[in-house]
Amino acid sequence: ATTTSDNNAQFTVTASNSAGNSTSTAATLTVNSVSTGCMTSSGAWANSPLPLTATGSFRVTFDATPSAAAVDGVMGLSLGPASDYTNLAAIVRFNPAGSIIDARNGAAYAAVATIPYSANITYHFILDVDTVAHTYSAYVMIGSVQTTIGSNYAFRSEQATTSSLNNIGTVAIIASDTVCNMALTTAAAIAPSITTQPSSQTVTTGQTATF
Repeated sequence: ATTTSDNNAQFTVTASNSAGNSTSTAATLTVNSVSTGCMTSSGAWANSPLPLTATGSFRVTFDATPSAAAVDGVMGLSLGPASDYTNLAAIVRFNPAGSIIDARNGAAYAAVATIPYSANITYHFILDVDTVAHTYSAYVMIGSVQTTIGSNYAFRSEQATTSSLNNIGTVAIIASDTVCNMALTTAAAIAPSITTQPSSQTVTTGQTATF
């Protein structure tokens, strides 16, 4: 696990055999700190940039607090600051009708279960995003239980081909919502594995052996 002290650390790899060795150029590790700032929306868009422009598969987490029991508030990811609902690709919402948490699936909002919310309670949201497939899965912590809002939902229709995201935006039309502790986690590196083992070879002196 990285820490902020690892930021700008450099790494090289050296390959060697009986004939000598070769060292790669240095690769630099950049470690972004977790954002702990807050933003509040009450009738106007509020935006906060992610630590970097994210592509591929990644996770974004944040806390959101509605100020009333029926907040018409959305929170979502976009490329650049959002100024309209159509700018958001992956979206969760405090639904004003029935105080239900739901998420955007293509052209409409949906949820796999009824998830009520209450005023002035902080909810922890998790978005697992795949910009290659243009899909995401949304979860919310209800107490200590991770509850699924939707799995493999399609990006909002207007953002169906978006391949990178770098901003979290929110707007509440009724009452207000506050979003804090935004954090981005990129996919963990996977260690290499040997899928085919080398086979032993027998040759005569002067012949070439290939493994």
